[in-house]
Amino acid sequence: PEEWRSAILVPLFKGKGDKKECKNYRGISLLSTPGKVYGRVLIERVSEITEVQIRDEQGGFRKGRGCVDQVFALKCVCEKYLERQKEVFVAFMDLEKAYDRVDMMAMGRCWDCMELEVRSLVRLKLCTKRARCVRIGHKLGRKFKVDVGLRQGCVMSPWLFNIFIDGVVREVNARVLERGAVLKSDGGGEWQVNQILYADDTALVVDEECKLQRLVREFGRVCERRKLSVNVAKSKVMRVTRNENAGDIEITLNGIRMEEVDCFRYLGVDIDRDGGMKSKMKHRVTEGEKVSGVLKKMWKGEGMSGDAKRSMYEGIVVPTLFYGSEVWAASAEDRRRMGVVEMKCMRVMCGVIIRDRIRNEELRRCGSELSIGERMDRNVLRWYGHAERMEEEIVVKRVYMANVEGSRKRARPKLRWMNGVKAAVERRSKYRVCVNVRAGSRNMEGSIF
Repeated sequence: PEEWRSAILVPLFKGKGDKKECKNYRGISLLSTPGKVYGRVLIERVSEITEVQIRDEQGGFRKGRGCVDQVFALKCVCEKYLERQKEVFVAFMDLEKAYDRVDMMAMGRCWDCMELEVRSLVRLKLCTKRARCVRIGHKLGRKFKVDVGLRQGCVMSPWLFNIFIDGVVREVNARVLERGAVLKSDGGGEWQVNQILYADDTALVVDEECKLQRLVREFGRVCERRKLSVNVAKSKVMRVTRNENAGDIEITLNGIRMEEVDCFRYLGVDIDRDGGMKSKMKHRVTEGEKVSGVLKKMWKGEGMSGDAKRSMYEGIVVPTLFYGSEVWAASAEDRRRMGVVEMKCMRVMCGVIIRDRIRNEELRRCGSELSIGERMDRNVLRWYGHAERMEEEIVVKRVYMANVEGSRKRARPKLRWMNGVKAAVERRSKYRVCVNVRAGSRNMEGSIF
């Protein structure tokens, strides 16, 4: 029915810019509840067919996948190449308002490639023939047809967007014959990673500068044919290397040179050109101090119980500090810096200052039960278990298990993620030994995880 396909568009101000400019508003679609139910039923019928056809490099809007998966995959590629004294070239592409510029004609061609049933195709095309009206206050405008863009708030939109972006990626790979970042599996076979995606957040990965130029150029052409716009000003390129004397790279798109950066924040996690942790830790510490600074005013006030303070710390400060910690290879200095932020929060929560000379262990009894180091170890080990349980064909697992040809540099190697896993296991094993000795038991049950 037409009512199921119609939407009331409510413009919400983004909070910045001129209120008279339409681009500073985000349109939220209010949809019919029966229409949402119908859309969910339709997705359940066709998702089994499309899910196996969407490329595994796409991690957005997929069950059991998240931002950390894609960050881990990109970090693993960079880490393995740097370990073998090789370079990786990455282009972080920014698609301007991709969600609102999906062309329905191009979407139809993507559906045809998915080999869906005729009945499902007819129903999908009916759902995309939609109308909208704008609501300002309590007044409704006249209905108008929309042939471009996906509806914000529609249960079908994430699934449709994945199919559309998958069509873009497939066409790019068909036109670019060069291999991307080449990895070697345990069985000896070679395979490649060209892209790592989370929805429209795209990272193009290759092992040579000339390959990156061709890949970026073709990506821009395919997007233009499908009526998507690449924002060259926000798109960045990076040479991942430990050679401090490496020259600049020149990658152009539409005649404009893309900016080269030493650090890029991909899905909220900083990626450094040398594969280090300096920018990541600095950003996390800064964000944690910002959040704790806002909460300190409430913690210092009278009338707030200790349980309320702990809940605020666990629910706000801890997630901010530890976002992306699953992929960290943190050194002792990194753990110390995070511990400083923790103790500052504990002192404010307990109402003491550093001159009171109260030990950290005593502060933690009235604050958080787990230390910063224990939280880091938990997150790393939990992610390690998650990676080990992944299916073999998932790109994150394949990158994690793969190797890169080449020789290691002499002298002590740089700290890797797997070193952090082993160190966390050793720390927990030593803790278990101490507990067993104190308890007088050698058969203490429990897992290091």
